[in-house]
Amino acid sequence: MARIEDKLRTAAMNYTPLTALLGSGANNFRWYETQLLEGSAFPAVVVTLVSNVRDYALDRRMATSFTRLQIVVWDPNPEEASTVEQTIVQFLDQFSAYGPIAGQAANFVLNSRATIYPDTQPPIYQRLIDVRVFDNELVN
Repeated sequence: MARIEDKLRTAAMNYTPLTALLGSGANNFRWYETQLLEGSAFPAVVVTLVSNVRDYALDRRMATSFTRLQIVVWDPNPEEASTVEQTIVQFLDQFSAYGPIAGQAANFVLNSRATIYPDTQPPIYQRLIDVRVFDNELVN
């Protein structure tokens, strides 16, 4: 039973447009969970689980859920941060955490916004992407 964060990172590491921006290989891919790694190069991505609404049938919990994630892109260059955001959205258009279901829209970008982390010199620009991903915990 793979966690959605692990499924997402593994698939992102195999998506060539993202590895071109974030590095390649498990130790060099700048896609982190929950917090930015101190001293990380940029651009970098941080994924945080916001909620995981599980599906239920009348008599049991099902293996599927809609998981809400916040994906934050960090970069001192606002244009580069925007490029990474657009690439992540394209990645989510083809990402499947549930296996093949024809005609099913699985992932939704609910919102995205730009902000800035001012405590550094130069400041670091952020692109926040709020997504909902359909997941099946029985699919790795």
